[in-house]
Amino acid sequence: MIGKNPIALRFAGIGGQGNILMGIVLAKTLIREGKWVVQSQSYTAQVRGGPSHCDVLYSGEWIDYPKAENFDLLFALHPSAVLRHYHLLKKNGVFFVDTSLFSSEKFSCDSPDAIPKGFPLEICRITRKILGYPFSKKSIELFHTDVVANMMGLGALVKVTDVVPIDTLKETVSETVKKKYVDLNLKAIDYGYGVFNRVFRLDQLRKRRMAGFE
Repeated sequence: MIGKNPIALRFAGIGGQGNILMGIVLAKTLIREGKWVVQSQSYTAQVRGGPSHCDVLYSGEWIDYPKAENFDLLFALHPSAVLRHYHLLKKNGVFFVDTSLFSSEKFSCDSPDAIPKGFPLEICRITRKILGYPFSKKSIELFHTDVVANMMGLGALVKVTDVVPIDTLKETVSETVKKKYVDLNLKAIDYGYGVFNRVFRLDQLRKRRMAGFE
């Protein structure tokens, strides 16, 4: 069997934020769970500060094409990534946003006044499944560094989407990051896992998408 329409996720940000590592770790975890996976990445020559993104496609069947034009889930770690990628989100898709650099850390599509400055109003016409949290800011507060904001975000994503078990994710992280940083990364995952209580299973959302806007 060929997976002609795999579930697609994009992790976007700027160089140095670890969004590519997010995709690599998730891809490895999905493979552990027996999925067919394609992982690709794009970045500029800038080591830090340039736009970058990482795509992960997965399916229970062999994937016949390694790229996606639209995504079931987007995770933006920087305001510039929101502006650059939001239009690629599928209708009723899931949108995670690190709100650390926005004018407000919380927002709602229910009122224009509750949307931070710089956040495109058009997103609210694509989806209401927007999960904002100041991952970078909270990472600095808790761990005195923003380098594990990506793992906090990955923990939150796993909780909300149930895409992989958290224990399998932790096994992958323990084998992927440098040994001296394993404990820090695992603590960040645990924290992120407790941020949201909502559940948006990507496979179930796809089945319901044809019913109309939610």
